[in-house]
Amino acid sequence: MILSFDVDNDKFGVMALPDGDKLHEQSPFVFEGNLAFITYGYPEIDDGKLLDSQCFIWVMRDYGVHESRSKC
Repeated sequence: MILSFDVDNDKFGVMALPDGDKLHEQSPFVFEGNLAFITYGYPEIDDGKLLDSQCFIWVMRDYGVHESRSKC
């Protein structure tokens, strides 16, 4: 989860991380002026074996709207 703080009303908020990718690392950054995440790592399959390394970029087009995230 992402913990945020709104300085206008002095309140904390919580945002969920991107769904779907169970990779080992997730890092937030700004992409074209939008909140984004890069997810990368070696996903595991059911028998514990690792698959090839994967990397995805998720971009949130409307800040705070979970449904506005898209994978680039």
